[in-house]
Amino acid sequence: MRALGQNPTQKELQDLMDKADVDEDDETKVVVVVVVEVVVVVVVVVVVVVVVVVVVVVVEIIGIIVVIVVVVVVVVVVVVVVVVVVVVVVVVIAVKVINSFALSPKDVEIQLRQAFLVFDRDKSGSLNLSELREVLCGMGEPLTQDEASYVLKKIDKNNDGVVDAEEFVQFLCKIV
Repeated sequence: MRALGQNPTQKELQDLMDKADVDEDDETKVVVVVVVEVVVVVVVVVVVVVVVVVVVVVVEIIGIIVVIVVVVVVVVVVVVVVVVVVVVVVVVIAVKVINSFALSPKDVEIQLRQAFLVFDRDKSGSLNLSELREVLCGMGEPLTQDEASYVLKKIDKNNDGVVDAEEFVQFLCKIV
């Protein structure tokens, strides 16, 4: 005690010894008190270490989760971009294929003139009312005489009662 800067009296020392003698057998149990204090310190140290380890592990797990989320987001973005690119490429190819089958206006006129020659069975260079009705009925458009006459009037621009190749082509090119 003196080494620690204390100068207790004999009576104070005896009182301390009596307090340490819990079972009153005149033996001090200082070792038990020290062991209990050491155990308490060890338990506190273990708890602190466990808390630190848990915090470190949780921080690492959160870091791993963040990395996983970032990777998933990047993968999803890449997949979406690839899908968009593929769709655009397919649309461009489809448009090119469709356009390759499309006829130019000149080609359409040629095709219509050739069709007119097929419809002009008597090779007169024109279609009269009965020939026009026969052509339309042959294409699945059953017309009465009045309906066929109405169509003829719509196509016949020079009002000569027949449809020539030029009138036929001009009328159908307007529709298309």
